[in-house]
Amino acid sequence: MKKRDMLQDCEAARLYSHEFRHAQQYESFGSREAFMEEYLHRVLTFGFNRAPLELDAREFEVEHM
Repeated sequence: MKKRDMLQDCEAARLYSHEFRHAQQYESFGSREAFMEEYLHRVLTFGFNRAPLELDAREFEVEHM
């Protein structure tokens, strides 16, 4: 496997794990709508980089394959 392909695979794994965490989050809120309302409220309150649901998703990311 080429180094470029491996880097793309690692980035894809990181992105998928981050987004899968958001899916778990919205399931815990009961709906995507309830999740989005809270997600946007927290982003507007704390800023994107410090929003609790984003921080949680970043902690869940797979960094290495």
